[in-house]
Amino acid sequence: EGETVVLATGAHPHVLASASPPTGPTVVGYAAYLAGQGTVGERVVVVSHGEGAEFAVALARTGHQVWLLEQGSEVRPAAYDYAGRRCQALTDYLAEAGVHLVGLVDAAQPTEGGVLVCYRNGHRERLLTDTILVTGRQASAVPVCTLAPPGWEVYQVGDCVTPLGIA
Repeated sequence: EGETVVLATGAHPHVLASASPPTGPTVVGYAAYLAGQGTVGERVVVVSHGEGAEFAVALARTGHQVWLLEQGSEVRPAAYDYAGRRCQALTDYLAEAGVHLVGLVDAAQPTEGGVLVCYRNGHRERLLTDTILVTGRQASAVPVCTLAPPGWEVYQVGDCVTPLGIA
């Protein structure tokens, strides 16, 4: 009988594909922001990855001008939001706080003085911003061959398959 390995390598915070230019906005990850290590300017773009709405509401309520970039056309339910109540409440909170919801975003790239927003339809738009706050997590892409010998049965479980939320 063969050997079996269960891999639960977790997830890590999303990062932007490109670095900010010298005169570009400050890019802050959600973990650094929560730890008080990231400076946030007056104009903030929150790159959501499905978990940025709460950050956007909190920032807007404290006087920041905020844009929330979502991949879908509206706030996406988190894996732990079984009845959709989070999305219903957040949609109201975003509107009340004056957050600019920007949907159907394919990518965001720091540029001089702002962020270049690339939409699914190929359209591009530049938003002037001081800070880009990157939220959400992505599955760890650890090659299975480095963790299990050839011929072993491998099962990947947990956040390394699908991150369920910020822990």
